[in-house]
Amino acid sequence: MRTLSSIFGAVAVVVTAMSLAPVPALAHDKLGANLNFIGDFRRNHEFVDVVKQSRRFLQIGQFDDSSPTNLAPIGADGWPTTDFRLFAMAAQQNTLSLAGTYKIEFTGQATLSTASAGGGSTIANKVYTPGTNTTTADLVVTAGAENMLIDFTATGGTVKNVRVLRPGYPLAGTPLLHAPWKSHTERFAVLRFLDWTRTNGNRDTTWLDRTTPEKRRTEAYIAQWETVIAAANAMNRDAWINIPVQANDEYVTNLATLFRDGLNPNLNLYVEYGNELWNFAIRDVDLDNFAGSVFNGATVNRNLAIASLGGSPLRQAYPSEGVPDDTTMGFRRVAMRLMEISNIFKTVWGTPALNTRVRPVLAGQMANSFIVSEGLRFIDEIMNVRPNTVFYALSGAPYIFAAAIPDGNADETPTNLTVQAILDGLAAGVANAPSDANAYQYLSHAGLGAWYGLKVVAYEAGFDNFGNQNIANKRLANLDPQIRTICANMINQWHGFGFDVMLWFNGGADSYNTQFGMWPLVEDLAVPATPKNQCMDDILAAALPAVTTGTSVGAPIAGGNFRGSASPAGTVTGTNGAFGFPGFVEFMLRADTEGTYQLVFTGSAPPGEFFTVRLNNATVTTNATLPAATGAGAPISVTLRRGLNALRIARSTGGGASWAIQSFAFTLVGDATPDAFTFASQTGVTPSSVVVSAPATIAGITMATSISVAGGEYSIGCTATFTASTATITNGQTVCVRHTASANFNAGTTTTLTIGGISASFTSTTGPPPNPPRLANISTRGQVLTGNDVMIAGFIIGGPTAKTVIVTVAGPSLVNAGIPNALANPHLTLIRSSDGAVMGSSDNWQDNANAAAIQAAGFAPAHVAEPAVMMTLAPGAYTAIVQASGGVGTGVGLVGVFEVDHPEVPLINISTRGQVLTGNDVMIAGFIIQGTGTQSVVVTVAGPSLVNAGIPNPLSNPMITIVRASDGAVIASNDNWQTQTNPGDVALIQNAGFAPASTLEPAVFLTLPPGAYTAVVQGVGNVTGVGLVGVFRVP
Repeated sequence: MRTLSSIFGAVAVVVTAMSLAPVPALAHDKLGANLNFIGDFRRNHEFVDVVKQSRRFLQIGQFDDSSPTNLAPIGADGWPTTDFRLFAMAAQQNTLSLAGTYKIEFTGQATLSTASAGGGSTIANKVYTPGTNTTTADLVVTAGAENMLIDFTATGGTVKNVRVLRPGYPLAGTPLLHAPWKSHTERFAVLRFLDWTRTNGNRDTTWLDRTTPEKRRTEAYIAQWETVIAAANAMNRDAWINIPVQANDEYVTNLATLFRDGLNPNLNLYVEYGNELWNFAIRDVDLDNFAGSVFNGATVNRNLAIASLGGSPLRQAYPSEGVPDDTTMGFRRVAMRLMEISNIFKTVWGTPALNTRVRPVLAGQMANSFIVSEGLRFIDEIMNVRPNTVFYALSGAPYIFAAAIPDGNADETPTNLTVQAILDGLAAGVANAPSDANAYQYLSHAGLGAWYGLKVVAYEAGFDNFGNQNIANKRLANLDPQIRTICANMINQWHGFGFDVMLWFNGGADSYNTQFGMWPLVEDLAVPATPKNQCMDDILAAALPAVTTGTSVGAPIAGGNFRGSASPAGTVTGTNGAFGFPGFVEFMLRADTEGTYQLVFTGSAPPGEFFTVRLNNATVTTNATLPAATGAGAPISVTLRRGLNALRIARSTGGGASWAIQSFAFTLVGDATPDAFTFASQTGVTPSSVVVSAPATIAGITMATSISVAGGEYSIGCTATFTASTATITNGQTVCVRHTASANFNAGTTTTLTIGGISASFTSTTGPPPNPPRLANISTRGQVLTGNDVMIAGFIIGGPTAKTVIVTVAGPSLVNAGIPNALANPHLTLIRSSDGAVMGSSDNWQDNANAAAIQAAGFAPAHVAEPAVMMTLAPGAYTAIVQASGGVGTGVGLVGVFEVDHPEVPLINISTRGQVLTGNDVMIAGFIIQGTGTQSVVVTVAGPSLVNAGIPNPLSNPMITIVRASDGAVIASNDNWQTQTNPGDVALIQNAGFAPASTLEPAVFLTLPPGAYTAVVQGVGNVTGVGLVGVFRVP
């Protein structure tokens, strides 16, 4: 039972980027958390933008937003229409890691002031940008600052879109959640947004009533549902929401649609109706103050039940029982309304989502199981709907007090409780928590969950010692290492009963030095090493404890071992008092294996007497018999689920009551057919490598079952030991298969595993042939003159295998590239260097016999007058001579060599000789590196040394510039090869064997990633002449 205190009156806050310990690896998903209220005075600091945690916009000079007269007037868009005060943080002087520079941004202009903030913060670097009508400024906050108040004056009523971002976050692409809070919170698998949406005081009825940005720009005082969704998505955690108690069907339908469309598809949604609708004292003081009236959800719900018509099912009596009272009708209505909500969500989300992704939870009071029991019975017997078709779980809140028996006053008297007395009381409370007699009735809840096929979850749990006495010692108890163990014992005890997720109340930070200080995990997110917070990490890192609740079906069970029995080792007879009320005896049974069992009762019954057997809310038989003399009855076939099952024995009408059951036993009927299993295929594996599948877990068998393999081996348990021999496997074991991949590229290998007649195949496919880095396409542009000044391009094909290449010359089409003096009618001759044999020639490419193949390869010239040769060439050196057709004419030409096949056979290098002029008539060599890695190349230019080859007009002083084609960046340049930016490159060029013959000639050594590159050759000081550019592959 919790009551929220009112908001602090006149204080504020400051923030920075804090850090928490790394999120530990989670061993399970059975621990969740309730999120604390969003508020300026809280220590959570959930959002990057502190406006989201601020009070409502205030008039200048005001502090308290609970009075409407203090509020700034708001326009239709939710932003103030006058000058206003932003009160974003309060009472934060003891909160660490808040100092730093906050970024303010808003639309419009204003004078900014922090003068009323009580010191600790200043405005700096304010800038207005007229083009975007945006103002930015820095808010510099010092350590220990108490409040964060910013006055916006001289606004002209036009300031909008105000953001105040914590230090370290960008103005663009700003995340929603502050990293320290997000890291702290996303440890938990399920997050309950009860206090974000202020369920206890939420008066919403229609969808138009809900919080929207146009109504309120802060997330305090009922957060927007859109923000709830965004936060769950940002943390990738399941959301637990509470439907406002007055919300109508239209509201619920819109809410279901919003979550269907907005929540990440891998996340689940827990849906609860209201909060503690059995608790007639709980309220939200803040929202009551705003509304000017007291609101209690339990009272509202009960009044709605009382107002139901006379024929309402809420008023219907069970057979032989009286009409329910008003309070019981209220309990019934909670279940009925949740069923209606469940059906709305089913309609919106689709039937498959119900009880998988959408998880309706019927909540009650742990110390009074009648509340949830009545709701379930009402749905089952009056509404004639099986509860597990509309509900996912039942729920309660096992809070621990400072006493063995739950007592909200235990921490109040005496007023001088010692720290150890508080800790001892909490430990005693944990030890006694399961008691059906005077605590939280764990076994009753386990029985309800088993009977109706529902999970049992805790919507809240923790240490509930919120009295206003002994606060100092309660704080010290929070900080005592013993509470870490007490906390772990509490959670492990819960899970040991086979219960599902427990949601701690609450995650986040707040002062321990208040009457509510036992709730939060930490006092400051910057100090995570507190015992309760460490308890959370302990639980999340450890495997769930073994379930010990219930009697194992692996051995005979005494007839007297029913729940609540005074003689659990004795016999149960038809005259036992339980058969009067509640009308049955119930056995809690634990089965380790799901499956079909033979149930045999041992005992005696007079001739003609019989009894009824029910299991998990289904009648097994109404005619179970026993022999007249003590012995075994006929076998009865039943199906047990894995985990807890509830077996009820009752008198049958006309069946008598003189029968006696000494014991009963279950025998598992063998099932050797497993559920379908699969292995994911693997692609891109290395040829001839050993490939192992991911594990498959075998389920659905109740006996050791044959396992065999074809085309490989298997390993039970996925160990290092594999076999091809036939053996057996049992339920729950994992299995992996392996085989040797094909020796060929792009080839598949399949292994088939068969278990109990069910087969699954594992296939691996080898990857494509290696794709080493290489020179793939190389080209050169330059002047094509006559005589000795034609363009001559040389290239080498390496390796032992022939390679198909296409050699092209561009001339007329260069006009389209802005080349004014393009070679009008080029001619190409391809010569084998080894013997000077002409391998092919071309004038106009379309005249070639293989013109269609050139076009299909994608290297067809752009103009009909341009030549191309496509040939399959043996490894060796080749020369392409480019000149004007008929030997008449000059101009700029572009010669290119392009690979068509066999990427594993490299083009080793290309060199081109031609005139190097100035301006557009410099020589330009292009080359492309393909493959998956880097390739080292040497690019050289010969000039002065060409005299030795009989060239009369060599380029006397060449220089080279290497440009990356993707962005035009110059990545290297050189004038004289022996003078390098990196002196070590001189030796690399020499060792590669590509050092120029003259010291005036340039060279660069580069290791380049795949891509296109250009080498620009020109003369130093604009000298001209014949140059020879070469691009050489370095192995």
